Amino acid sequence: MWDLITLIHTNTHLKVDDMPTIGFEIKRKCKVCGKVFVAKTLDSHYCSPKCSKVAWKRKKDVKWKRRVSLTPSG
Repeated sequence: MWDLITLIHTNTHLKVDDMPTIGFEIKRKCKVCGKVFVAKTLDSHYCSPKCSKVAWKRKKDVKWKRRVSLTPSG
C-alpha cells in the first residue's frame, strides 16, 4: 500500500486514468455537502469541482478573517 501512495505522490503528472487500480472502491463523504461518493484518488475529499471550490473559498475566507482580526487597529 505504501508503494502505491509513494507512486501517486511522486508521479503527480499522471492522469487519474493512468494510475494503477487497487481493486476496491474508496467511498468517502463529501466535506461540503455530505454526499457519499467514490474517490478517484487517495487525496479526494469532495464529490465535485463545485464542492471543492466552495471549500477553497471557505478556507480563504477564514484565513482572511483571521488576518483582519490580528491586525491592530488605530
